[in-house]
Amino acid sequence: MHNRYDVVDLSHLRFTWSLARDGVLLDEGTLPTPDLDAGEESEVPLPSAATNGDGGGECWLTVQAELAKPATWAAEGHVVAWGQVPLPPSGGRAVRAVLGTGLKAAEPAGPQILLGPARFDRSTGRLLGLGDHAFAGPWLSLWRAPTDNDRAWAQRDAMYWEAHGLQRLRHRTVSTDPDAEGLTVVVRSAASASDCGYLTTYRWETDGRRLRVRVHTEPVGHWPERDDHFQEAMVEADLPPEEYAELVRRNKAPSLARIGLHWELPGEWSRVSWFGAGPGEAYPDSRQAARVGRFRASVDELQTPYVRPQDNGNRADVRWAEIVDERGAGLRVEGAELFNLAARRWSDRHLAEARHQTDLSAGPTVHLHTDHVVQGLGSGAVGPGVLPGHRLEVGPADFTFVLAALQAE
Repeated sequence: MHNRYDVVDLSHLRFTWSLARDGVLLDEGTLPTPDLDAGEESEVPLPSAATNGDGGGECWLTVQAELAKPATWAAEGHVVAWGQVPLPPSGGRAVRAVLGTGLKAAEPAGPQILLGPARFDRSTGRLLGLGDHAFAGPWLSLWRAPTDNDRAWAQRDAMYWEAHGLQRLRHRTVSTDPDAEGLTVVVRSAASASDCGYLTTYRWETDGRRLRVRVHTEPVGHWPERDDHFQEAMVEADLPPEEYAELVRRNKAPSLARIGLHWELPGEWSRVSWFGAGPGEAYPDSRQAARVGRFRASVDELQTPYVRPQDNGNRADVRWAEIVDERGAGLRVEGAELFNLAARRWSDRHLAEARHQTDLSAGPTVHLHTDHVVQGLGSGAVGPGVLPGHRLEVGPADFTFVLAALQAE
């Protein structure tokens, strides 16, 4: 522990700890507060519960520095600082997004294709529902409602995305192939009159209870370099030559806002819970204020009401999420990899067209984004754009989600 205050010791603070497995609290307590003057350091032993792993799952230790008594500026218990570290569990990290044994066959049935509990449109291959629930999607999503930074002249990401029609993608089904172990759907996504796009293969499988989609998507056509006019160097010149060259390449590479899936869910599915980073929004280059845990919020509470409406509310490093109605009926989404989550009552295009919060009105559906990766935010409105390490460049991607219908409690 390092007291980084300039003039005070740590007597005004108490240090608490908590241990959670897969987001569920296992134990908690208080650490002895070391008598450290300004600038001093000391080692504090971990609580015994954090060193005696007795099961599998994903374990996290969180330590908080709280006010030990009321201050003129905050109440007792106000969190001044916190830190979080993963602990190696004895049982290993849980395997996510798996199905049971015995994959089911896809069966054409009139205008639909049935695959276990799932229903697909026979002509487009689009998922129509799961179990008793009806919803629409997924569509490949590569764009977001531009942020002020995305619109900045220095980096011109928003201009690049719109020049290539990412905000108006049309999705044309190339093929739908049902077989004895699932359904394969191939879709080309591109804007009208554009010579670049993405070709996506969706492989759907089910064990009769849960539905898995394995996605492979890759760019097609010509994607020119992005035009960057920021005069200041974005890459440190004294980096190792190979690392320097790679970051310079990424800094000029064609960019995307996201690579992921867009779903349209019933409007009454307004309650969201997730295991991942939270409780607030987080992007690849604005992640420090988010911690790993289980969180709950309404769809409306997920929004960050910036003065100028723009993309917001992304939740990062999500393991699983549930979107349900007041009775608990809805959908569970689980990722084979960490993914990004966003949900709102208006589409990205409506969000981009709004100039004030009052321009946004709730529609009949919830727009859910489960993104494999998203681009960082940068600071283009007042300085440099997204650093090369947080840029999302045009390229192939592979990711997997497992869906399960949730019934009313």
